[in-house]
Amino acid sequence: MKLLIICFTLLVAALADRHYDADESKCITELGIDKTILEGIDAPLDNPDFHRYTECVWKKRGMMKENGEINWDNMHDFIFGGVEEAEAKGKSKQEAEALVKRLIDPCRDVHGVSHGDTAIKVATLADRQFDPLKSECIDELGIDKAILEGMDAPFDNPDYQRFVECMCKKRGLMKDNGEINWDAIHDLYSGDWESVAEGKSQQEAEAIIKRAIDPCRDVHGDSPGHTAIKVQLCIDNEFRTLRSELRNKQ
Repeated sequence: MKLLIICFTLLVAALADRHYDADESKCITELGIDKTILEGIDAPLDNPDFHRYTECVWKKRGMMKENGEINWDNMHDFIFGGVEEAEAKGKSKQEAEALVKRLIDPCRDVHGVSHGDTAIKVATLADRQFDPLKSECIDELGIDKAILEGMDAPFDNPDYQRFVECMCKKRGLMKDNGEINWDAIHDLYSGDWESVAEGKSQQEAEAIIKRAIDPCRDVHGDSPGHTAIKVQLCIDNEFRTLRSELRNKQ
């Protein structure tokens, strides 16, 4: 599974749009998990059923061995795929490998109260370290980390907008002049078309992606960062609308 990397994190998906892949659906059925504990903004990290669910999914994906140990080889391959696609783009394989090692090594001694809790703790720690670009932008701009933490993004905060602009430019999603790089935006979604349009052909997915992106091309904000925020919100809203249309046709 490719990592869909965006220039900032937005919690914009409505609960009704929560989709489960094959492994997740199997675990829900096999364990008799109540889906309501999996839906919502805050994952119930201390919930035993959530631990069981996470353990099940990780084992089905080969990220955890049957004895509950993390499969570090598979973890490496998974993270390397994301690093190679995003952060290490344009770098040598050796540089990408060094970055993956830097991400994984601090996680090797992490353990939880259950197999699922261990997986959660490992994923959380790896995720926090995955984004070196975030640290670069914070350091370059002198941003207070506090404005980036919490569940509600401060969209009207000038420093937050500067941070978003920095992240988008570093990831090639925004040009140096502040214009959105629409080719890169398209390629971002197109590169993960199987997740974007689950159950559809690549040709159908491309049509859906185009329909989601095109209405947002004339969206502008008060600053480059504000524009990026509004564009992302617009695209997410268009995808939600399209998913609803597709469900109604079924």
